[in-house]
Formats: sequence, structure tokens, C-alpha cells
Amino acid sequence: GYEKSSEIAKEALETGGSVYEIVLQKGYLSQEQLEDLLKPENMTRPRYLHR
Repeated sequence: GYEKSSEIAKEALETGGSVYEIVLQKGYLSQEQLEDLLKPENMTRPRYLHR
């Protein structure tokens, strides 16, 4: 949740890296999961995501 989000944001600001790459590097989500979450239609029509 918030803790991981702020950790990712802080690292992105400090290193100049992208949030996308940091999430993948840390293994928080797979590339497939991340791409699904970031699809415009999924961002504009939120839905429940199974863990």
C-alpha cells in the first residue's frame, strides 16, 4: 500500500528511474500485471484486483 508506494516514489526521485522499472526490479508485480494495471481503460474504470 502506502509504504511501498512512497518507497517507489522516493527511489524514482532520487535515482531518476521510472516507477515502472523500479516496480519490476523489486518484483512487486510482473510485467504482465503492471501493464494490465496501467491500461487506460483499467485506470478509468477501476475494478477489484485479486491478489
